[in-house]
Amino acid sequence: MKNLCYVLLLFILSSFAQEKALKVFILAGQSNMLGKRSVISKLPEHLKSPQKDVLFYSDKNGWQPITPGKTEKQGFGPELSFGYEIQKLLGEKIGIIKYSIGGTNLHTQWNPKNPNSLYHKTLKLYKSAAEKQNIEVVGFIWAQGGADAKRKEDAEAYAANYKSFIESWSKDLKSPNLKVVCGRCGTSPKPKQYRKKKPYIDIVRQAQDKLDYKNYICVDLDDLPTGPDAVHFDTPGMLESGVRYAKAMYKLMSKP
Repeated sequence: MKNLCYVLLLFILSSFAQEKALKVFILAGQSNMLGKRSVISKLPEHLKSPQKDVLFYSDKNGWQPITPGKTEKQGFGPELSFGYEIQKLLGEKIGIIKYSIGGTNLHTQWNPKNPNSLYHKTLKLYKSAAEKQNIEVVGFIWAQGGADAKRKEDAEAYAANYKSFIESWSKDLKSPNLKVVCGRCGTSPKPKQYRKKKPYIDIVRQAQDKLDYKNYICVDLDDLPTGPDAVHFDTPGMLESGVRYAKAMYKLMSKP
């Protein structure tokens, strides 16, 4: 009997070890990752119900099918349309981990060198998710930049900070081939009040465009519709951003 129990235990452990890892994408950033102007009631029909092949992780609920109203306290970010599109393109179940806070900067609040930063809080969320499910982080989506465009010194430091930030993710996730997609911050024809608040936005945008990283695409979002503030994507704009992130990510994943 003891031998039988031992064999069964080995079989169970072996089965767990051989379980195919769930491909996971981390989404992070500030307000246009958060979804400040999106409205759940305006979602298209195919995104109104839980997506059984797109899992979303939270400390509260663990891994669950991604569901409108359960990814953010209000509205939604690009995760709903991104998850739908990338799952359809890959043809397999995928997972999403998300951490975003509006108005946050890269130079301090997301800085990996700061042990109390949002970077480490996101990393902690990832580690918690990995304890509940066999996962492999294959992609990282970044939507941030405006908060570093207020002061010239922060904007000029963005290129070096951004490179260090992405390299830290690749190292800490033990993913040397991590695919990275960035939604370029701001838009070219911003109103004067935006330019006044963030006068160095073009320096940050240029740093995002020119990041020296092998598996990287910076997505142009300049034409997407926004709410009345001309800054935050409205529902159609948010949904389209997720679609563009998915297409860019799939392009990176399709490289030999």
